[in-house]
Amino acid sequence: MESELTRGIVVKGELPDVFALWEDFARFPEFMRYIRSVVKTGENTSHWVMEGFLGRDLEWDALTTEILPNERIAWRSLGGHIHTTGRVEFVTPQPGMTQVTATIAYQPPQGKLGQLLSRFFHEPQRRLEEDLENFKEYAELVLQQASPT
Repeated sequence: MESELTRGIVVKGELPDVFALWEDFARFPEFMRYIRSVVKTGENTSHWVMEGFLGRDLEWDALTTEILPNERIAWRSLGGHIHTTGRVEFVTPQPGMTQVTATIAYQPPQGKLGQLLSRFFHEPQRRLEEDLENFKEYAELVLQQASPT
């Protein structure tokens, strides 16, 4: 059974700058609490490692299925421990602000691993909200440091 979550947040920053920060997947460990690493493995592929439980990391490969600059990024997993699809959309609600909306669909694996993952992802909506809050804080700090004073 697949679950889908959608959450959004407004970031203080120009849309192209906010989009560029999100598009750089290798930076995700800087603001996503449980992501250990993201390594680009091809033009549209990447390998992800997430902190697991009981000392076991969770790994998967992902395919970026769509990049519309300053508008949307979409992906799907290609195998591994996590089976997910999603997209992140970017709009300008007012000058100097960017609305970031993430929609993630995931399918927990079956069996004992699935039961453990379900417990690990006890509150997936809260995790998504935390990741977006962390991205907001991270992006605003990076953009503030980059702007001339």
